[in-house]
Amino acid sequence: MTTPLFSSQLTSRLTWIAAPYGYGKTTLARRLFQQETNKQASDLLWIDSAEKLERARLKLPALSNDIHLCVIDGIEKLDRNAVVSFCLSQQKVVITSRHLPYPELTSQLLDVRLITAEQLMLSVEQQQAWLADNLPQLADSLMQEMREWLWWPRTLGMLASQSCEQLACGAPFVGLLRSMLCNEIMAQVVEPLGNSSQKLLSLIGVLQPMPKGLLLKIHQETELNTLLNPLHRQQLIKIEMQHGEEYLSLPPILAAVKEQLAPSKSQLARFANEIFNYFIQRQDWRRAGTFLVNSGDEATVESFLKHYGAALYQVGEFSLLNALTGHLTPSSLLKHVNLTSLQALLLLNKNRPRDTSLFIEQSLTENSHWTAGQQGNIRAILSLAQLTIGDIQQASASCQFALNHADQGFHQAIAYSTMGQINWEQSALDEAIVHLKKAMGLGFKYQSPQSALWTAFWLQLCYLEQGELDALEGVVRQAEKMAGEHGLSLNSSTGFILRAHSEYHLLMGQYEPAINALKKALRLTSGGPPEDQIAYFNLIVLALTLSDDLKQAGNYVEKMFEAEQSHTHLNTKLQNEYAALHYLLHKKNAAFFYPHLAIDASLLSPYQYQMHQRNSLLRAFMEEANEPLFATALRLYEHACDYQRPLDKLHNATLLLMVADEAHQKQAWRIWVSQLAEHDERLIIAFLNRYQMVANWPKKCMVASDKADRILLRFYQLNASKQRSEKNQDIPDAVRQIPLTQKEWEVLKLIGKNLSNDEICQQLFIAKSTLKTHINHLYQKLQVSRRRQARAKLEVLLNQNQ
Repeated sequence: MTTPLFSSQLTSRLTWIAAPYGYGKTTLARRLFQQETNKQASDLLWIDSAEKLERARLKLPALSNDIHLCVIDGIEKLDRNAVVSFCLSQQKVVITSRHLPYPELTSQLLDVRLITAEQLMLSVEQQQAWLADNLPQLADSLMQEMREWLWWPRTLGMLASQSCEQLACGAPFVGLLRSMLCNEIMAQVVEPLGNSSQKLLSLIGVLQPMPKGLLLKIHQETELNTLLNPLHRQQLIKIEMQHGEEYLSLPPILAAVKEQLAPSKSQLARFANEIFNYFIQRQDWRRAGTFLVNSGDEATVESFLKHYGAALYQVGEFSLLNALTGHLTPSSLLKHVNLTSLQALLLLNKNRPRDTSLFIEQSLTENSHWTAGQQGNIRAILSLAQLTIGDIQQASASCQFALNHADQGFHQAIAYSTMGQINWEQSALDEAIVHLKKAMGLGFKYQSPQSALWTAFWLQLCYLEQGELDALEGVVRQAEKMAGEHGLSLNSSTGFILRAHSEYHLLMGQYEPAINALKKALRLTSGGPPEDQIAYFNLIVLALTLSDDLKQAGNYVEKMFEAEQSHTHLNTKLQNEYAALHYLLHKKNAAFFYPHLAIDASLLSPYQYQMHQRNSLLRAFMEEANEPLFATALRLYEHACDYQRPLDKLHNATLLLMVADEAHQKQAWRIWVSQLAEHDERLIIAFLNRYQMVANWPKKCMVASDKADRILLRFYQLNASKQRSEKNQDIPDAVRQIPLTQKEWEVLKLIGKNLSNDEICQQLFIAKSTLKTHINHLYQKLQVSRRRQARAKLEVLLNQNQ
């Protein structure tokens, strides 16, 4: 009879287990279910996603006894209102969470039991006592699995995985369990075999694949290295190679072969080559490369990188490639075009564009015999390095040569992508989109997800700046689909996609989803180069500032400055200054003052100059400068607007509206609104709404004579309508009980008026994807599936309210 680790009876209607990760919440929930019901774990209704919660809600009638217990795991991932509603409708529920119970649950369910982390903590004596009772059963289970020749013994698999952290109360317990179980295996299986190497080898054959920790334990206890003859040793390695995922344990065994059997160099080379060729035959470049890092000679590494280095680069194996190129001399990296290309890409990936440029120029000088196609391939990378440095003229010339001569699809994709970025820098967005689409198509054709995802990021920026929001969403979906098809977790590329999402939400005035996307991007790039995070930092400062969360914005301002210390690119400093000044302007407190950059304006590029002037304008606002200074900033700013991207024009025009508004210059204000009128009206109104302009302006100032005035009139009407709505119209009590959010209630009312999705988007100024999300939530809460049913439900709710 085994002793339970935590005894309890589910006498309460709601049991809430609140503890950090690693305390065994999930395991305890399953154990409580089995103790209470005497059923198998497979009978448990386990809810860990919104879909499962919805299915459970539809499947179980209110206060059902059919399923004795429901477990909601990781409640933070689920909609709070939906969870509360479900819990109130069931007899017994267990919830696992990192947080304490919701007040709205405890106030309505008086029968609540809370199990905290302190209650889950066990002393060392308790752990050892539990092990003493349960270890024989675990060992018997392992022996049975061995006798049945299972592919992967479940018990060992469990112990070898991170999931065992949830067995009880954290890492100390798990370490103790592993150690005792290994000793039990040694006593019952390994030691009785004595010195019979053939039997021992048979055991290893059963344990396929052998967990590396247990393999090393058997090595130590039985002096395996001296027991096995060379034939058996090779067989052992083949077993590991063919069936085990622990391929990193191969090099230590090879080292033992060298030390104890003293094979000749040719014998060892043949044996290592056999393993290496096995990986190559399976097209497992990653495992082959990892094997070579530890066991390969220079000639083999060089040959491998010539043929397969580009394939590893395209799936983001940068650390492995850096380790492999470390085996080669600088001269060998320069003598072959594929090696030169690979080394240049790795240098560029380390944010060393000047070193990349010098390396490529040296290779072109020393290899004048290279064909035009080979030179074109190398110059594609050179153009990207020159663009990163900021030498657009040289980058354009190199890129044009690459477009004319490059003969490898991967390098052609780089050339088209770089040309698209050059077009983007020059505000030639139509040409940029053409080149970037070609680059993305080549990335898909030649199975280069790294190239395609990077190109998708720039393509999204182009669509964002043109206001083509539907096209932007299409590119996002296409890029994410490709990442999924290749099983990629390329954090930097995923971060780029999230950045485009966040900028789209920022333009639409949707700050919360923008902030969530940026926080996720920051988590993904944590620990990487600072320049990967700085763009996310200054965007999140803007988003938090505009959402009036100034406390959190201030925290990110400080983090942004810390990241900037190791990255001194002028564009970065100007963007950070803009975000910091925006924060200070909204905070209306200059105590934390961002130092003015000492910049010689004559050295700035046109784009950097207009960023500098935008910051000067913000600084004038913050210092509450007098009207002549505003006028000076306005004149400088108008001059800088000769060179800018459309997205920057929106920023610039909005700030100039602030200048004109502050100086009470209504004519200048109308002129700058006409600049905004070139763009999507939804974006214009979002920007106007951000600064709450024209709300107090007399309506007679807005004569509907041109497009700009129509936009102003439309905004004024919407603003007035919004104020009336907030003042006079509350959500009816019947709707509150469902409950619907304010936005869902507004969507439902417009559905009741028989408006189309496009018309609803225009009324509420939200994207189609956001509307679809609201409608899905609405249908779930109302338990309907069609618009006609939703309208009928609305009539019922309104009648109830009367």
